[in-house]
Parts: sequence; structure tokens; C-alpha cells
Amino acid sequence: MLFQDIIKSYFRYKTVIQSKFRSTSEGQAFAYLLLGCILHFCGRIPWLYNQAQHLHSEIPIVGNLTANFFGTAILAPFLFYLLGAVSRLVLRLMGWKVSWLNARVSLFWAILITFPLSFLNGIVWAVTQSESIHFIFQIIILGAFLGFWFKALYIAHKLYISD
Repeated sequence: MLFQDIIKSYFRYKTVIQSKFRSTSEGQAFAYLLLGCILHFCGRIPWLYNQAQHLHSEIPIVGNLTANFFGTAILAPFLFYLLGAVSRLVLRLMGWKVSWLNARVSLFWAILITFPLSFLNGIVWAVTQSESIHFIFQIIILGAFLGFWFKALYIAHKLYISD
């Protein structure tokens, strides 16, 4: 069901995010965040592996992957919780009404549903090993993430007003 919702989000985003707002608990929101962070890490593995090989660094690939996994799966969730809280406060200053949970669900769902793009980026990197194409894909991923996040916040605001 989760992966079906991720795919549906690319075609019927409003329907999916509204159902997430109505049915997601705090624990599920955290699961979305953690799963999204881990899947984004998996999409970066080809790039991390290549960087370790070509830079001939003193850090072995296992150390590099472990450090990146720690940053992605342990430290990043704290920062994303902080970002979710700050975004909710900024929205309140702008006059928007979004609940704390829906502000986090908006952010965490946007992180989760952009992981296929991260996987595609990893595949393209493994095939082309082009820094410029890798950079372009990163910009596309960032744009998609921001678009999904801001659209979800707008939908959450409209949903809050109509309830």
C-alpha cells in the first residue's frame, strides 16, 4: 500500500496527501521520514562508491558508507523535524493554518516520494559518471522535493480551513 501511494503521488498528489493528512499518526510520519532517508542513502551508494575509488582517500569505502549512513539515517531526521517545526511557525506568521502533524507529514512525505528520483540519479551516475549530469539530477530532485512539499503545505492549509 505504501509503495502504491508513492507511485500514485506522482499522478494524483492531492488525493494521496489528503488521505495521508487524515490517517497518518506521529509514528507513521516518523516511519515515512526514516524510510525516505534510508532510501535516499541507497540511491547515493553508486556515487559514494565512485568517490571513494577515484579520490584514493585514506578512508575505506566501508568507513565512507558508514559515515554517510549515520548522517542520513541518524542526524538528518533531527534536522528534518526542526525544519518541519520552523516551516509551521513561518506559515503561522504568514497567516496560514496548518497543524504541527500535517506540517511534518508534508515534509516527510515529500522526502519519501522523491526517493525514486534519487535511485534514478544513482543509476544515471553509475552509467555515465558525469558530474554535470549528476548535478542536473540533483537540481531536479531538489525542485521535485520543494514542489511536493509546498503543494502539500498548501493543501494542508486549505484542508484546515475547510474543517
